[in-house]
Amino acid sequence: MKRKALFIVLAFTLILFISTISFATNEVKNEINNATNTMVDGAAKLTNDVKNGIENGANSIENGMQNLGNEISNSMQNMDNSIMNNTNYNTVRTATDDTATSSSSTMNSNIWIWVAIAVAGIVIVGLVWYYAVEHDT
Repeated sequence: MKRKALFIVLAFTLILFISTISFATNEVKNEINNATNTMVDGAAKLTNDVKNGIENGANSIENGMQNLGNEISNSMQNMDNSIMNNTNYNTVRTATDDTATSSSSTMNSNIWIWVAIAVAGIVIVGLVWYYAVEHDT
């Protein structure tokens, strides 16, 4: 009798565990599917948001650069028009010619430069000579 009772309790417990596992498996499977679907939907939405943000940023940069280019072009055109329409602009040459004469003589400026270089050279040679003679004694 004890064996029959033990067998009945064991069979009942086994049937209970099998049905519980099957029941829990379906619930877990459904929950995992729901969580997976939620994650997939969230990832898709996040991907779309990131893509739209990058596209909007790129469009903003493109529009800004195009506006900057248009502003530079318009400014240059306005400056060109202003210069072309200004008929009061006159220039005067202020540079002197190489053949210009000074007021003190008829020599040009190149000759005066060479004279100054020659005098400076003579002074340097004289100082070196004076220094050499002074330290010989």
